[in-house]
Amino acid sequence: MLRSRLIAALSSAALAAGFLAGAATPASAAADPSTITLGYNDDSGQYELSASTISAGVGDTFVFENDVVQEVKLRNGTGTISVGGTTCTGDDCTVSADGNAGDRATVRVDALGTFTINYSSSKTVTITESPDSPTPPRNPALVYPTLTLDANGGTCAGTMQFTKYNGRNGTVLLPTGDACTRSNYTLGGWARASSASASDFGAGSSVPIGDESFTLYGVWIPNGVQVTYDANVGSGDECQSSGASTDIRTSTSVVPSGSATDTSAPCTPPGMEFEGWALTGDGDVVTQPGGALPDLGVSGSSLQLYAKWKVTYGVAISADPAALTPGSSATITVTAQRNGAPAANAEFTLKASDDVTFGNGKTTATFTLFADGKATIPVYSRSAGTGTIEAAYGDKTSTTTIVLSKSITIIGKRGTVKGKRGIMVDGFTAGFAEGEMVVPWIRFPGQSSYSASSARPKIDAAGEFYWRLETGEKGKKIYVYFKNEEGTVKSNRIKIQAR
Repeated sequence: MLRSRLIAALSSAALAAGFLAGAATPASAAADPSTITLGYNDDSGQYELSASTISAGVGDTFVFENDVVQEVKLRNGTGTISVGGTTCTGDDCTVSADGNAGDRATVRVDALGTFTINYSSSKTVTITESPDSPTPPRNPALVYPTLTLDANGGTCAGTMQFTKYNGRNGTVLLPTGDACTRSNYTLGGWARASSASASDFGAGSSVPIGDESFTLYGVWIPNGVQVTYDANVGSGDECQSSGASTDIRTSTSVVPSGSATDTSAPCTPPGMEFEGWALTGDGDVVTQPGGALPDLGVSGSSLQLYAKWKVTYGVAISADPAALTPGSSATITVTAQRNGAPAANAEFTLKASDDVTFGNGKTTATFTLFADGKATIPVYSRSAGTGTIEAAYGDKTSTTTIVLSKSITIIGKRGTVKGKRGIMVDGFTAGFAEGEMVVPWIRFPGQSSYSASSARPKIDAAGEFYWRLETGEKGKKIYVYFKNEEGTVKSNRIKIQAR
């Protein structure tokens, strides 16, 4: 790269003033330069050093031009000096000029030091940097300011990092859309923040590197509508993608305005069903999954959509056996689903008609499903007829019926009957009318069959009855059960040993 520039232009008026008012240190000076000091001859023939210096790095070559160059002197450094065809190399070398017009002094800096240039006080001296000067090597012991370019989701060809050192690489020409690309986007420029929607610097503009390192990020304009899909799930809540937990909650794509939305969210909370997209996190669904994208009408605009979730429930209930003998129990099986999957460990409620109870003796109860989404619950009947049981889970209910038959249940114990040894039997019935009679059937040890007793107790309004039998013998056993008069309903059988 040709780096010729005007370093200093010294007028005769400035020289007459006895110092170099216009000679300044260039803006690109490095941190570790050699110094070339300028001087001129005064009326007494002595040269004076100017108050200004020019910085130079190792390997730089400078050309000093004036009508009469009298002397070039290298001090405290190593370099090559050439004036009017005469050259010297080394430390503290001096070359004198013959004073002819057009003489040039050339100084190449080989090592750090101070270079003194003498010239006529009546002429203008122009100092330029030679195009032969190489870019100086970086000093690894120093830290230099650096400009880093971040494509910010795109891809750029060419150099993406520029370091300023030894007074070089002071400015950077930013890439344009010809060098940087991103699918469905156009490069709009460069900004200091990765999230910026507006550019701080235009693509292709020149940016200076100051004294501190910094990064510029590509700003991309969507060729359509940039849609950000938000799963609308809290950062502390589980969300799954392809069956595995994930922390990714958003995704972004560019689509033509008015086209279809995504059919799924970036992730799905367990046990939830995707309902559609909303414009706010707590808003109503504005489009179904895969439905039309809300038309913003302007290509290059942005839109954020939030997933809305719902729960669908299912519940089924069945009884086994479907006909229940009062006093005994049947098994109720409940199966529940949440969004089509077994509702593992979820709670559900059962509600029965007045003639059916659960293990708590009540007609309502709350139970927990097993891991397979099922539960089996025993139920008990109070009377004959038809009982109903309803299972409720979420917003769904299911009902089953049980046919409740007539029944007789008895319990017995030893006791004293009319002052003598005997047995006492209490009975409970369901489905019988008040005043109906039941018949006890008894058998003693050694007997092969049961015999009906002549005593026939009546059923009271509560469905209960009692029966007493005097045995008179100590330790005598008796087997008892009851039937209704028609013989269609039979009780349980008990064994009692008299006192």
